[in-house]
Amino acid sequence: MRTGETDPSAQNDTDAGSQEWTDQVLLATCPEKMSFFFKYLLAFTPIILVFVCILARYLLDIGISTFSTVAENAISNPTAGSAGGTALLTPGLMSGLGPAITGLSPAVSYGTNVAILMIAPVGIFVIIAVIGWSMRVAEVWTGVALTLALSGVVGLLLVLMTGGAIDAQERVIVYLKWIAFLVQPFSVVATIISLVWLEKFRQSIQYTLTEAGVTVRGGVWQIQKHVFPYSDIGSVVMEQNLLGTRYNFGTVIPVSNTRWGEETSLRGFGAEARRGVLAVA
Repeated sequence: MRTGETDPSAQNDTDAGSQEWTDQVLLATCPEKMSFFFKYLLAFTPIILVFVCILARYLLDIGISTFSTVAENAISNPTAGSAGGTALLTPGLMSGLGPAITGLSPAVSYGTNVAILMIAPVGIFVIIAVIGWSMRVAEVWTGVALTLALSGVVGLLLVLMTGGAIDAQERVIVYLKWIAFLVQPFSVVATIISLVWLEKFRQSIQYTLTEAGVTVRGGVWQIQKHVFPYSDIGSVVMEQNLLGTRYNFGTVIPVSNTRWGEETSLRGFGAEARRGVLAVA
């Protein structure tokens, strides 16, 4: 849209009883790609979490292996570490505890495997998705939730396809192992989908300065429109981060006369500077 054209959306919003049927566009612009740089980086959160899960699994395996080794040594050599070589556990007590420990060993091993797989990746992905959702950072929680959802659904289908070959208890371990494996390829798929969605969202945002006020439109699945009449704007705040000062973009925040209500609508949507028309946008 060029300066001097009529904004159809502004024209539709004009009161039917008013004689002013058109609203001349003074400036129309949209966000630059560089203004979405950090949003693009946040879209890679699922891939980053995969490496975090691999590291967490490695550390948990080392910790549990070390604990198991210490426990086995204590059982096999009960006098080790006791003061003066006095046995902490008598041979009679050890002979009585032996069968109980042997019987509990499979259950402990099963519970340990489930706990590790529930922490990495399921627990880590769920925690980051909840944090991203609570902070309303869609670039974080959408990709993470999509990765976990795809991995869970496909993993469940794979377990059901081989359900007759394993018992019910073993299915839980197999299902969690499938999730741990599938998050790796699906994290890439979710990242690509997030990047495509972000780009479409960036292209959908339109800033329009008309004779009546400022109009902001945007949205992929649901179009939102914010109109700020000049009479309601008390001041204008301009913000530029390090990249903005380097590549000439920033965020313009129209401030209401009574509150900062417009800030949440425009923050983060930087626009390209048009030299000679507007200092920064």
